[in-house]
This record gives sequence, structure tokens and C-alpha cells, in this order.
Amino acid sequence: MPVASSALPEVAVVRRVVVAASLALACSPPVSSADCTTGTPCSSGQVCNPTTRRCELAVTPGATGGGVATGGGAAAGGSATGGGSTGGGSAGGSGVGGGGAGGGAAAIDAGIVSAWTLSIDVSALNRPLPATCYVGQMVPSTIPQVPPTMMVDAVLFDAPEFPTLALDPMAPLVTLGNAPAIELPDAIANGERDGGVLEFQGERQLSSLGPTTLGRSAIELRTSETTVTVTSRSATSVAGTFTLEGRYACVDNGTQVNEQCPRAAPFAPDAATCRLTVPFTGQRRATLPSWARSSTAMAGTDRWALFREERFVDNAACYVGNRVPQARFSTRNLRRLHHLQRVSAPTALAIEDLSFSLGQAPLVEVDAPLTLSVNQYRFTRTTMRMGPVERNRTALETRTGTVRMPFAPVDGVASDFFTVDSQYVCMSGGPSPMQQCPAGTPSDPLASDAVNCSVAVGYVAYQLP
Repeated sequence: MPVASSALPEVAVVRRVVVAASLALACSPPVSSADCTTGTPCSSGQVCNPTTRRCELAVTPGATGGGVATGGGAAAGGSATGGGSTGGGSAGGSGVGGGGAGGGAAAIDAGIVSAWTLSIDVSALNRPLPATCYVGQMVPSTIPQVPPTMMVDAVLFDAPEFPTLALDPMAPLVTLGNAPAIELPDAIANGERDGGVLEFQGERQLSSLGPTTLGRSAIELRTSETTVTVTSRSATSVAGTFTLEGRYACVDNGTQVNEQCPRAAPFAPDAATCRLTVPFTGQRRATLPSWARSSTAMAGTDRWALFREERFVDNAACYVGNRVPQARFSTRNLRRLHHLQRVSAPTALAIEDLSFSLGQAPLVEVDAPLTLSVNQYRFTRTTMRMGPVERNRTALETRTGTVRMPFAPVDGVASDFFTVDSQYVCMSGGPSPMQQCPAGTPSDPLASDAVNCSVAVGYVAYQLP
């Protein structure tokens, strides 16, 4: 589903870099199997895990550096965040919050939560890929070289019914030839088991009009799919594969030439499709990475990792004029990570960086704990101002956002839905035209967020050690 990058709210926050040219990743020294608690020192860049008595990689989150975006990185991305007043709305909301040192380095000793440092072999990017990976199936004579290994921290929440895999939100983008860039998801939910194999598959599709570089308004579809297959896992190590796929498709949007897909060169710069499977190995971490911990830990509270659905609001009632914009996105199994703490347990829930963009309705921002009320937690925020300012009016505008959520954990896991409401009301303040609310006609349009919207957003939360 289409998406002009300038019009997409909360789809792809620009916080990653592309694996393509001069990516500053280093190969790690081999990990010793000797007992590091008996005097055998660990190599530089490693730490001794007192639980497993083995040396483990000491990875600094965010140290995987970056290079320059190449191929179709920008076209496949979408960098706008927040509102949804111009290009559509996301029920997914804001990304990972905090994650600084303030949360402490909680040791992981048992339960369903385990942290890993993954070493992904991306050396195949230094060789020519299949011809379909390049625009016009023209394989370049020179292949940009990248470091052969990509290091990514991961946290596995291996609940029996709701397995979820979270990946470092600062992991680099991966570009396969000219195909749309692949952004490793923040988290993939609904892992599937097959014997001893655990597989996570997530997908995001962006839809937009283009190619804009060619002055076209056909429908472009860019799909990024990530499959992580864990084939073996022990107390200290893990192994498997990453299958990465970037797909481009174009669909005619009318009978005029400028509404149709190019029939011959030039094409869109990322008009290619590519799929690559690469192996990975991993070592167990003794502590959670900083991005998986709250940056505002409170004494005497239990801490949770909450994963929320990420999806486009495809309800015409949530848009001014009852028209869903062409620019949109769809996802499968993708989740956003938020840090949750029970405050004055169990009367309130504090959730970091929680906001909901519902189409073009007023943005719902949760800036205080949700308090317990009638078997569910609730937050309401109302703002009033004179406006609409963009229409040069001084009527009274009221915007109200309400979030409700049940939270009833069982064995360290809670799964349910947020109910989110966003309401807009305008009241005329006097007889003069300037004091009146807009009429909602072409000559007197409404405020850009003058709609009401209500959605349900699924979540699953895991108690952290």
C-alpha cells in the first residue's frame, strides 16, 4: 500500500543507516570456551559472564556506525513522524523510548526472556547478486564493499503462546542491489514453532504515487520482508538464518501516460526485487541491552516490555472529507517496543513515549500514567484553544484523547487491546465570521484535524527480570 515518504506518519523513523558503503562494523575476536572465572582472561571487547562462566561479546549498542545510503534506500523508507494530518495515520505510534543507563543492567537468569548478540554474515553483499536485484537486470561491474559481519543485539521473549523477537532499533538498513532498502524490524511477533525450529516473519509494505522522479502518478508498492529462523539454541549460543527480501511493484493508476508505470527505461531507482538468505550465530548476553530497558526506572516497581501493533488506520471516518489518502502502509507481525512500569502497584501503569496517530484526528499523547478505573487502566487528556489558527478563526476548539487498556498478566505475560479515542469539537465564540467555526465547504474548509476516530490496538507485554 502506497506511501510518499514525506506523507507517512510514524512509518519509518530515520534512526538507521544503510549497509552499503563504508559501514563501520568490525569482526569480533573469537569467544573463548574456557572458564573465565578461574583466572583465564577474556579477550579485548569481551566480558566474563559469571552465570555461564564463559567470555561473551561486549557490544556497545549503536556502535555499528553507518555509511551512505545507496540504491533505493530513501524511496523505500518514509521519514515523517508524528501527526498524520497530511498523509494518513498509524495506530502504531511512536518508537522505542529512552533506553539509557538509568534503567540499570538487569541480570537475566531465568524465565522466558533471553538476550543475545548476533553475528550476521553479510559477506554475500560483496559479490554480484542475481540480475533481478538490479534495475533493468543490469548487474554493475563494481560492487560496493561492506564489512562482512553485522552485529545486532536481540532479545527473545519465548512465551509459549506469544513468542516475540526484538531487534536493536539502531540496526543498519540493508540494501540488496537496487531493491528497496530493508529495515530490520523493531520487533516481530507471532513466532511459529516447528519441532526445534522457531521462526519469526515480519513484513511492511509502503504504497505511494510515482515514480515521482519521472513525473508519474502510478501506484508504487515497496515491500520489506524479514524472516529470522532460529535453528539451534543452547544456554549460551544460538544459530540460524536471516532471510531478507526487498520487493518493488508498480500498478497503473489510470489511462493517461503519466498515470501509468514506465514501460521502458528510465525506471524508478529501486525498481528491482531481491531475496537473500544469510547465516548468523549468537552468544548469550548476561544483561539486557540498554534499548530494552527503561531509562526512568522507579524503585519498587515491576518492569515490562510492551509490544504494540503497528498498522495503518484504514477508516474513512478518521480523515477530513472521509477520504483515505493514497499514501499508506500495511504490516504483518511487526510491533513497536515501549517500556511499562507498574506504579504504586497495581493502581497505575507508566508507559514511556506512548502516542497514537489515528488518521487525521488529533494526535493522542499519553504523558502521565494510566490509572486504574473499573477493571482497566485509563488516561484522558483534553486541550482547548482558540482557532482554527490555520483558518484565522477564534472559535473554541476542544481536542480530547482517551486511552483505555485492560492489564491482567498471567505467568509474566499480558495480552489484550488498547482502546483509543480521539475527538474534535468546535464551538463558535460569537456572531462575527472570525468567531465562527468553519462551515466545511471548499471555500471554508475545516481544521486539518477536525475529525473523530476510535481504534483498537493489540498489545502483548512481558515481565522483565
